[in-house]
This record gives sequence, C-alpha cells and structure tokens, in this order.
Amino acid sequence: MARGQKSFQHLNKSPVNDDEIYMMVMLYTYQHKSLEYLARKFNISSSVAKEIIIRSRFGGTCG
Repeated sequence: MARGQKSFQHLNKSPVNDDEIYMMVMLYTYQHKSLEYLARKFNISSSVAKEIIIRSRFGGTCG
C-alpha cells in the first residue's frame, strides 16, 4: 500500500477494492448520484462514501 493511502471497508468489514472506488467516483461525478445512493449501492456508510469522493477528487494527501 502506498504511503498515505487509506483502506476503506464495507459495512461487513471486507475491504473496498479499487474497481469499486472507481465506480463510485464515476457515478458521483458523471451521473450525479448522491452519497446516500453510493452508500446503499456499495454497502458502506455515507461518511466512508464522502471520504472516498473527497480523497479521489482532491488528492487526499496532506503533505
């Protein structure tokens, strides 16, 4: 895992893979799906969905 990269988990504690993160970003960016929709569809909490979108769109590193 790259330095500074955070791993995310589904509600059942299995890891969220890169393909799922890519799909979330595409749905949010181009189809304007809500964070709540992404949370339901990918079985994650809405706070995790929000953090995934923020990290993917704005770099996600602090230094």
